[in-house]
Amino acid sequence: MPLTTSSGLPLPARNIHSAILRGAGIRVTSARIATLRLAPLVLAAHGRLSPQLLHAAALEQGGMHVSTSAFYNTLSALG
Repeated sequence: MPLTTSSGLPLPARNIHSAILRGAGIRVTSARIATLRLAPLVLAAHGRLSPQLLHAAALEQGGMHVSTSAFYNTLSALG
């Protein structure tokens, strides 16, 4: 079942990622949202996740400026 607002409308993607992080008890940061957003793309293209692959995808997808170390920390927090 998709996540929805109190009025029953689907949450925008950023809010879905925020809700997933909050539901897991993890603080919401832009790097963590970017990781959740990019992970399916990176997995589909490479079959694995790494901070370097996420960083490259972030640059390719609209020039997101998230450091490799932020992705490393995010993968550790989500792991």
